[in-house]
Amino acid sequence: METLWLFPALGAATGLLVVWMGAWLAFRPRQPKRFFGLTLQGFLPAHRAEWVEAIAEWVGREVSLRRSLERVLDDPQRREQLRKVVEARLRDYLVALGEGSDGPLGRLLGEKLVGHLASAAGGAAARLLPPLLREVAEGMEEHVDLGGLVRAKLAAFDDETLERAFGAQVGRSVRKLAALAAALGLVLGLACAAVAWLVR
Repeated sequence: METLWLFPALGAATGLLVVWMGAWLAFRPRQPKRFFGLTLQGFLPAHRAEWVEAIAEWVGREVSLRRSLERVLDDPQRREQLRKVVEARLRDYLVALGEGSDGPLGRLLGEKLVGHLASAAGGAAARLLPPLLREVAEGMEEHVDLGGLVRAKLAAFDDETLERAFGAQVGRSVRKLAALAAALGLVLGLACAAVAWLVR
């Protein structure tokens, strides 16, 4: 019964190996390979057209320029930021315009007037730009095929680039899943070892 330690060791190793092999087989082999009469290819390269189409359809259906813009514009902090940016840009423009003019415009545009004009323009921008930008986004949605853009972009990537992107995005999750699978394998192995020890 000295071999009972093999149960938890093999359980943990199996759990770890299954997850890592699954992650590896998602992309490898990239090209179809024949083994013992079977053709093997990584799941994602083999079904590339289907998953590219599925992602593109989802983006086209679920992602909205108008809704995304509305979330930004409905945020009071963003509106205040917009007001400040417009005010600062207009103030800089009017100051430069006044400094560049030796005539009546330069004398007319004093610091106080520039401040009032910039402040009024910032307030107007905070009120008028959000509905205007919503209208623009709504019009763009009719003419921009987000799903088509995603489809074209994903189709243009080679398998190696997609694998690197996948690894960068979900690598941490795969490591956590592998650790969990190893822990479960260890627990099951311990349970098997305990049963084997009890029935001996």
